[in-house]
Amino acid sequence: MPQLLETIKVIDGKCYNLDYHQARMNRSIQEFYQQTAPSLEEDLSDQDIPKAGFYKCRVIYEKNIEEVQFVPYTIATLTSLQVVHVKELDYHVKYLDRGALNKLREQKGDCDDIFIVCNGKLTDTSYANIILWNGEEWHTPDTPLLKGTKREQLLQEGVIKEISISIDDLNKYQKVSLINAMMNPGDIEIPIDRIKK
Repeated sequence: MPQLLETIKVIDGKCYNLDYHQARMNRSIQEFYQQTAPSLEEDLSDQDIPKAGFYKCRVIYEKNIEEVQFVPYTIATLTSLQVVHVKELDYHVKYLDRGALNKLREQKGDCDDIFIVCNGKLTDTSYANIILWNGEEWHTPDTPLLKGTKREQLLQEGVIKEISISIDDLNKYQKVSLINAMMNPGDIEIPIDRIKK
Protein backbone atom coordinates (compact mmCIF):
# COMPACT_ATOMS: atom_id res chain seq x y z
CA MET A 1 0.00 0.00 0.00
CA PRO A 2 1.23 3.56 -0.66
CA GLN A 3 2.59 5.82 2.01
CA LEU A 4 0.38 8.85 2.56
CA LEU A 5 1.05 12.34 3.86
CA GLU A 6 -0.58 15.16 5.76
CA THR A 7 1.15 18.55 5.80
CA ILE A 8 0.05 20.73 8.71
CA LYS A 9 0.84 24.39 9.35
CA VAL A 10 2.42 25.08 12.73
CA ILE A 11 2.99 28.65 13.94
CA ASP A 12 4.40 29.29 17.40
CA GLY A 13 3.39 25.84 18.60
CA LYS A 14 -0.18 25.93 17.24
CA CYS A 15 -1.31 23.32 14.68
CA TYR A 16 -3.83 24.69 12.18
CA ASN A 17 -6.89 23.09 10.55
CA LEU A 18 -6.51 19.74 12.32
CA ASP A 19 -10.20 18.92 11.77
CA TYR A 20 -9.76 19.15 7.99
CA HIS A 21 -6.55 17.11 8.05
CA GLN A 22 -8.21 14.49 10.24
CA ALA A 23 -11.18 14.28 7.86
CA ARG A 24 -8.89 13.70 4.86
CA MET A 25 -6.84 11.12 6.75
CA ASN A 26 -10.08 9.36 7.74
CA ARG A 27 -11.16 9.17 4.07
CA SER A 28 -7.77 7.94 2.90
CA ILE A 29 -7.37 5.21 5.52
CA GLN A 30 -10.95 4.09 4.97
CA GLU A 31 -10.31 3.84 1.23
CA PHE A 32 -7.08 1.86 1.50
CA TYR A 33 -7.52 -0.12 4.73
CA GLN A 34 -11.25 0.01 5.58
CA GLN A 35 -10.44 0.95 9.16
CA THR A 36 -10.59 3.91 11.53
CA ALA A 37 -7.76 6.42 11.32
CA PRO A 38 -5.60 7.28 14.33
CA SER A 39 -6.18 10.62 16.03
CA LEU A 40 -3.91 13.38 14.75
CA GLU A 41 -4.62 15.50 17.80
CA GLU A 42 -3.60 12.70 20.19
CA ASP A 43 -0.48 11.81 18.23
CA LEU A 44 0.67 15.42 17.91
CA SER A 45 0.11 16.01 21.64
CA ASP A 46 2.93 13.49 22.21
CA GLN A 47 5.31 15.34 19.88
CA ASP A 48 7.89 17.99 20.73
CA ILE A 49 6.19 20.75 18.71
CA PRO A 50 8.42 23.81 18.11
CA LYS A 51 7.11 26.62 20.31
CA ALA A 52 8.33 29.51 18.13
CA GLY A 53 8.44 30.04 14.38
CA PHE A 54 6.70 28.85 11.19
CA TYR A 55 6.94 25.10 10.55
CA LYS A 56 5.61 22.47 8.18
CA CYS A 57 4.56 19.38 10.12
CA ARG A 58 4.81 16.31 7.86
CA VAL A 59 2.78 13.33 9.07
CA ILE A 60 3.71 10.20 7.12
CA TYR A 61 1.27 7.32 7.52
CA GLU A 62 -0.14 4.09 6.17
CA LYS A 63 -2.77 2.45 8.39
CA ASN A 64 -0.92 4.00 11.34
CA ILE A 65 1.21 7.12 11.72
CA GLU A 66 4.78 6.15 10.82
CA GLU A 67 6.70 9.39 11.26
CA VAL A 68 6.19 13.04 12.24
CA GLN A 69 8.66 15.72 11.10
CA PHE A 70 8.81 19.45 11.78
CA VAL A 71 10.55 21.45 9.05
CA PRO A 72 11.10 25.24 9.14
CA TYR A 73 8.99 26.82 6.39
CA THR A 74 9.19 29.91 4.24
CA ILE A 75 6.60 30.72 1.57
CA ALA A 76 8.27 30.68 -1.84
CA THR A 77 8.24 33.62 -4.24
CA LEU A 78 6.45 32.66 -7.45
CA THR A 79 5.82 35.08 -10.31
CA SER A 80 4.99 32.87 -13.30
CA LEU A 81 3.34 29.55 -14.21
CA GLN A 82 3.66 27.29 -17.26
CA VAL A 83 0.51 25.51 -18.45
CA VAL A 84 1.05 21.75 -18.73
CA HIS A 85 -1.63 19.59 -20.36
CA VAL A 86 -2.34 16.02 -19.23
CA LYS A 87 -5.07 13.55 -20.15
CA GLU A 88 -5.27 11.95 -16.73
CA LEU A 89 -3.47 12.13 -13.40
CA ASP A 90 -4.63 10.49 -10.18
CA TYR A 91 -3.67 12.38 -7.04
CA HIS A 92 -7.02 12.27 -5.22
CA VAL A 93 -5.26 11.26 -2.00
CA LYS A 94 -2.12 12.97 -0.73
CA TYR A 95 0.58 10.44 -1.58
CA LEU A 96 4.06 10.75 -0.11
CA ASP A 97 5.42 9.77 -3.54
CA ARG A 98 5.15 12.84 -5.78
CA GLY A 99 6.95 11.24 -8.72
CA ALA A 100 4.21 11.94 -11.29
CA LEU A 101 3.90 15.59 -10.21
CA ASN A 102 7.67 16.07 -10.14
CA LYS A 103 7.93 14.67 -13.66
CA LEU A 104 5.33 17.17 -14.88
CA ARG A 105 7.16 19.96 -13.06
CA GLU A 106 10.20 19.31 -15.26
CA GLN A 107 8.17 21.01 -18.02
CA LYS A 108 8.06 24.38 -16.22
CA GLY A 109 10.72 25.87 -18.50
CA ASP A 110 11.74 29.33 -17.31
CA CYS A 111 8.59 29.68 -15.14
CA ASP A 112 8.50 29.15 -11.38
CA ASP A 113 5.98 26.30 -11.38
CA ILE A 114 3.40 24.52 -13.53
CA PHE A 115 -0.33 25.09 -14.01
CA ILE A 116 -1.85 21.66 -14.64
CA VAL A 117 -4.71 21.38 -17.12
CA CYS A 118 -6.41 17.98 -17.37
CA ASN A 119 -8.63 17.37 -20.39
CA GLY A 120 -8.99 21.12 -20.87
CA LYS A 121 -10.03 21.78 -17.25
CA LEU A 122 -7.98 23.70 -14.70
CA THR A 123 -6.74 21.63 -11.75
CA ASP A 124 -3.80 22.67 -9.52
CA THR A 125 -0.15 23.70 -9.58
CA SER A 126 2.46 21.12 -8.63
CA TYR A 127 1.94 21.73 -4.90
CA ALA A 128 -1.09 23.96 -4.39
CA ASN A 129 -4.76 24.40 -5.20
CA ILE A 130 -5.67 27.52 -7.14
CA ILE A 131 -8.26 30.25 -6.73
CA LEU A 132 -8.94 32.86 -9.41
CA TRP A 133 -10.15 36.45 -9.00
CA ASN A 134 -12.60 37.86 -11.56
CA GLY A 135 -12.82 41.32 -9.99
CA GLU A 136 -15.78 40.42 -7.78
CA GLU A 137 -15.21 36.97 -6.27
CA TRP A 138 -12.75 34.11 -5.95
CA HIS A 139 -13.44 30.92 -7.91
CA THR A 140 -11.75 27.54 -7.62
CA PRO A 141 -11.95 24.76 -10.23
CA ASP A 142 -14.36 21.90 -9.53
CA THR A 143 -11.70 19.54 -10.97
CA PRO A 144 -8.78 19.72 -8.50
CA LEU A 145 -6.26 16.92 -8.46
CA LEU A 146 -6.40 17.00 -4.66
CA LYS A 147 -9.10 18.50 -2.46
CA GLY A 148 -6.77 20.44 -0.19
CA THR A 149 -7.58 21.26 3.42
CA LYS A 150 -7.32 25.04 2.95
CA ARG A 151 -9.56 24.77 -0.14
CA GLU A 152 -12.15 22.80 1.84
CA GLN A 153 -12.05 25.35 4.67
CA LEU A 154 -12.52 28.32 2.31
CA LEU A 155 -15.38 26.58 0.51
CA GLN A 156 -17.18 25.84 3.79
CA GLU A 157 -16.68 29.43 4.94
CA GLY A 158 -18.06 30.76 1.65
CA VAL A 159 -14.87 32.68 0.85
CA ILE A 160 -14.47 30.93 -2.52
CA LYS A 161 -16.90 29.40 -5.00
CA GLU A 162 -16.35 26.09 -6.80
CA ILE A 163 -17.17 26.16 -10.52
CA SER A 164 -16.15 24.47 -13.76
CA ILE A 165 -13.22 26.38 -15.28
CA SER A 166 -11.62 25.50 -18.61
CA ILE A 167 -8.33 26.78 -19.96
CA ASP A 168 -10.36 28.96 -22.33
CA ASP A 169 -11.92 30.73 -19.31
CA LEU A 170 -8.61 32.11 -18.07
CA ASN A 171 -9.09 35.48 -19.76
CA LYS A 172 -12.16 36.07 -17.56
CA TYR A 173 -9.85 36.42 -14.56
CA GLN A 174 -7.35 39.00 -13.38
CA LYS A 175 -5.11 36.90 -11.15
CA VAL A 176 -4.59 33.51 -9.56
CA SER A 177 -3.65 32.83 -5.95
CA LEU A 178 -2.08 29.62 -4.73
CA ILE A 179 -3.46 28.03 -1.57
CA ASN A 180 -2.55 24.99 0.48
CA ALA A 181 -2.21 24.00 4.13
CA MET A 182 0.73 26.38 4.47
CA MET A 183 -0.55 29.30 2.38
CA ASN A 184 -3.55 31.61 2.61
CA PRO A 185 -5.20 33.53 -0.25
CA GLY A 186 -2.96 36.43 -1.18
CA ASP A 187 0.30 34.88 0.03
CA ILE A 188 1.16 34.12 -3.61
CA GLU A 189 -0.69 36.00 -6.35
CA ILE A 190 0.18 35.80 -10.03
CA PRO A 191 -1.37 37.98 -12.77
CA ILE A 192 -3.14 35.96 -15.46
CA ASP A 193 -0.76 37.34 -18.10
CA ARG A 194 2.10 35.62 -16.24
CA ILE A 195 0.58 32.21 -17.01
CA LYS A 196 2.23 30.87 -20.17
CA LYS A 197 0.05 28.74 -22.39
